[in-house]
Amino acid sequence: MAERFDQYARQSLRLAEKAAKRLQVHLVDTEHLLIGLVQDEGIAGQILRQAGLDYWKTLHATEKKPRKDEPDSGKVVGVSPGIKIVLELAVLEARLRDQSKIGTGHLLMGLIRYREGVALEVLVSLGIKPRKMRKRLRQALIEAIQSET
Repeated sequence: MAERFDQYARQSLRLAEKAAKRLQVHLVDTEHLLIGLVQDEGIAGQILRQAGLDYWKTLHATEKKPRKDEPDSGKVVGVSPGIKIVLELAVLEARLRDQSKIGTGHLLMGLIRYREGVALEVLVSLGIKPRKMRKRLRQALIEAIQSET
C-alpha cells in the first residue's frame, strides 16, 4: 500500500515514527501522525497551521495526554490499530474523490474521522473544532482536484 501514498504522505509517516521515538513509545499512534502532519508542506500542514497549530504546540499537547503504552527505549516496533484504521480511512477518502494517490489531506481527514484516537483529543484540547476543520479540509481537497485537471 505504501506506493499509493504520495511523497508528502510518506514523509509525514516518517515524521510520525520520529515523533514516537522522541516520545519513547514503541507504537506509532494517531497523535504521532498529527505531529508529522503539522510539519507537512502540503494541504494538511497548511490547514493545521492556519488553525494555529505548530510542531511544538502539538508535541507539548501530546506529551500531556496519558500514554496507552509504557515508555520504553524509544525503539518503534510497529503501528497501533488506530493508525491502521486511519490509513484505511485515508484510502477511502482518496477513493471517494477518485484520486489514485493518497496525500496528507486524506491522512488528516482519516485522523479527524477516527473518533477514538488521541490525535482528535489533542486537536480538541488545542481549541480545534473537528467539524470546522473537516469542512475546510474538504474544500481544500476539492480545490486540489480541480487544479489537477
